[in-house]
Amino acid sequence: MSRVDDLAVELATAIQESDEYKQYLRCRSELMQDEELFRKVNEYRRNNFYLQNQSNNPRLVEDVEAFHAQNAELTANILVNKYLLAEMALCRMIKQVERTLIENVELDLDFLD
Repeated sequence: MSRVDDLAVELATAIQESDEYKQYLRCRSELMQDEELFRKVNEYRRNNFYLQNQSNNPRLVEDVEAFHAQNAELTANILVNKYLLAEMALCRMIKQVERTLIENVELDLDFLD
């Protein structure tokens, strides 16, 4: 295994040992105890993901606001809210790792312009 592979495994282990990841797992486990609620949350997450990733939607802001208003009752649930916040904290940590890599590794992406 190369040094990069070794460090990638070490990074994955560090993430698994982080408070953010442990909190995410706890919240997910609690939420999964209610199968119907977990199903609704996953449907919410799926729809939110697709909505947020529409690059050519001229009404994106309005659609996102309407989506959140339609799901206000679901996201007001304490278990759901804790889970979504824990997931967001974990994703932010992973995104920071990604940012660090992108900022420090020169990769020619000019062809995308």
